Amino acid sequence: MTQPDLTQFIEFIDGDNHLRVQDDLGDGFVRLRAAEAQRRQAKQDIRCTEDIVIEMLRNARDAHASLYFLATWKEQDKRSLTFIDNGDGVPENLHETIFEPFVTSKLDSFHADKWGVHGRGMALYSIRENAESARILKSTPGRGSIFTVQTDTTHLGEKKDQSSQPQITFNDAHKPVLRGPHNIIRTVLEFAIEQRDRGVVFLGSPSEIASTLYYFPQSSALTFSPFSDEETLPYMYGLALSEDPTDFSNRAQAMGLPLSSRNARRIMNGEIAPLAPHIEILAQEPADTDSPLTTTSKELKRSVQERKQRVHFEQEDLEAFKHEVTKAYDDLAQKYYLGADEEPSIRVGKKALTITIPFTL
Repeated sequence: MTQPDLTQFIEFIDGDNHLRVQDDLGDGFVRLRAAEAQRRQAKQDIRCTEDIVIEMLRNARDAHASLYFLATWKEQDKRSLTFIDNGDGVPENLHETIFEPFVTSKLDSFHADKWGVHGRGMALYSIRENAESARILKSTPGRGSIFTVQTDTTHLGEKKDQSSQPQITFNDAHKPVLRGPHNIIRTVLEFAIEQRDRGVVFLGSPSEIASTLYYFPQSSALTFSPFSDEETLPYMYGLALSEDPTDFSNRAQAMGLPLSSRNARRIMNGEIAPLAPHIEILAQEPADTDSPLTTTSKELKRSVQERKQRVHFEQEDLEAFKHEVTKAYDDLAQKYYLGADEEPSIRVGKKALTITIPFTL
C-alpha cells in the first residue's frame, strides 16, 4: 500500500466512518450501511417539536386509543411532553424494542393519512433520534400508555409563538379554513378535528392535565369505581384514587406530570379546573350526540362539584386513625382467633370512610 493510499485509509476509518460506510465507491461516493441510512431517514422524519406531537398522537390512535391527554411545558430551551392514552398498551419486554427502526404493531394497517405514511415502524425511532430523550414511563396491555419526550429547542426547533390559538376564517369559496401559526395548539387541534367521531383530546399544562385526569373518571360517560383493583385499572385513572395532596403529587410525578403538593391541593379543592376537550376552542358543539365528545366540560364541571363535597383528610390524621383501628381489631382478633394478613386500608369516599381489614382464620 502506497503512502497516499495509507493516508486515505486512515482518514476513511477515522472517527465512526467505518461504522457508517459499507463501501467506498471512489470519487467521493460511498454506499452507506443500512443503520446509517435509517438514522439519516429518521433525522429527516422529525424536523420540529410539532412533528413529534403529531407522530405520538397518530401512534396512540393506531393503538386504538379513544382518550388522549398531552401535557406540555417549557423550561428555558427544554420542551417537555407527556402523552397519556387509553390505547392497547405495550408489553414490558418491548418497552425499548419499539424505539428500534422498523418495529411496528401495524403489519396489516400500513396506510397514509393527511400527515403522510404511517405504519413503517420509524416514528418512535425518529423521535428518539431527534429528541433529548424519549421513553415509555408506563405501558401495559389493557392499561394504556404514558410516554415522555424532552427536546432541546436549540437543536430541534418549534414555532416561536406557542400561545396563539388558531382561528376559523372563510376562503373565497366560503369554506372554513384554520388560520394561525402551526404551533402545538394547532397541531393537536387538527388531530382532534380528524378524530372527533372516534376520540377526545386534551391539551394543557401538567396541572391542567392532572386536574382533568382527577375529575374525568367521575364523568357519567365512564364506568369507574374507586374500589377497583388499582393494579388492573388504566393508568389514566390513577390520580382519581389520590387520598390527599401528597399522595396526589407523588402519583402525578410518577405519571410524568411535575406537580407540587400545593397545586395538588388546589386541584382537589376545585381551584384548578379540568380542561374542556381541545376541540372546544373552536366554540362548536358536537353535532353527534353519540360521539365521544359528549364527555364535555359540562360533565367535568359537575364532577368538580361532586369532588368538592368530599372531605380531604390529612394523611397523618388517617394514619393515626388507622393505628386506633388496628388496636381495636387486635382485641377482636384475639377473642375470635383471627389473624391479619396486612394492615387495614382506609378508602375515603364521597360520603363514607371504608375500612378494609383482611384476615385469616
